[in-house]
Amino acid sequence: MNILIKTIDFIQNLIFTKHCPVCDELTDVFKPETVCQYCLDEIKIIGNNTYSYPNIDILKSFLIYNGYARQCLLNFKMYQNVQSGKFLADQMYEIIKDIPEIKNADFVMFIPYTKVKTGRGYNSAEFLAKRIAKKLKKPILEKCLVKTRENLSQTQCLNAKERFKNVQNTFSCADRQLVKKKNIILIDDVYTTGATMKTCAKLLKNAGASAIYGVTAEKTDFGEKNEQIKNKKFANKRFFMSEAKLTAMRNRHLKYK
Repeated sequence: MNILIKTIDFIQNLIFTKHCPVCDELTDVFKPETVCQYCLDEIKIIGNNTYSYPNIDILKSFLIYNGYARQCLLNFKMYQNVQSGKFLADQMYEIIKDIPEIKNADFVMFIPYTKVKTGRGYNSAEFLAKRIAKKLKKPILEKCLVKTRENLSQTQCLNAKERFKNVQNTFSCADRQLVKKKNIILIDDVYTTGATMKTCAKLLKNAGASAIYGVTAEKTDFGEKNEQIKNKKFANKRFFMSEAKLTAMRNRHLKYK
């Protein structure tokens, strides 16, 4: 009898395996939530907050870029965990779908990155944008906002001043007529200093765009100590994945690339 039960459990896990997009632990596939309860208790959702900056009329983000949320984004960007990407895109859609400006936007664009340079083989912002555009039933405008030169990864820049300098003369608008008098939803994965998003938004505004609505999966909160990963609530062993586990996760999701 025990052998039969174990066999049934094995088959169920094999067919219905579902991993939390944040910590990658196995979860109950029959529950509607994709994130396990443990991670839901740890991530900080800011989807109800609305921000605005020069040339960015509206900025909406789903999570604070910290702790478990940061791990979720890294799972997606660096380890090809498509489930994490889908989770983030779907939640980004949920926080913007009822905003009147978003409903009236003309199309969706994304921050361009060099796929070879990232080492991922894909642009995470593009992945998010295409999924969100499909849900919003809006066209996605590709190859209009383009990257014109190679620059350092923003993670290699120590402060905001260096980040803004790093993206100077990096992007261009390939067709000004396409964006003239248009309201644009601009997608990126994370908003830190805002150097990249603000630079692209200013570029599009100078090309004639009427409004830019920025949407990111995550956003840093400079009112908090974002680097305190050693805080006791982030010190649980589930947050710090071993290299073997990260490799296994990456291999499991490669087929979805």
